[in-house]
Amino acid sequence: MKKIIGLIGALISLGYLSPALSAEIMDFDNLTNTVQTAVIAIPEPATMVLVGLGLIGLSGLQKKTGK
Repeated sequence: MKKIIGLIGALISLGYLSPALSAEIMDFDNLTNTVQTAVIAIPEPATMVLVGLGLIGLSGLQKKTGK
């Protein structure tokens, strides 16, 4: 009897948040032996609050000057 040893392909995906608060996705493919990474930026809540307060301030300034 002959033993048949085969390799079944698999794609493993890992996702996590890095310390810089951006999502990073890594894919490992054992058939092509490659590693692919992609970084997706996630805005910080504090930044969004500051932008919102700035827009409210500009709106109030526009009403105050009458333009």
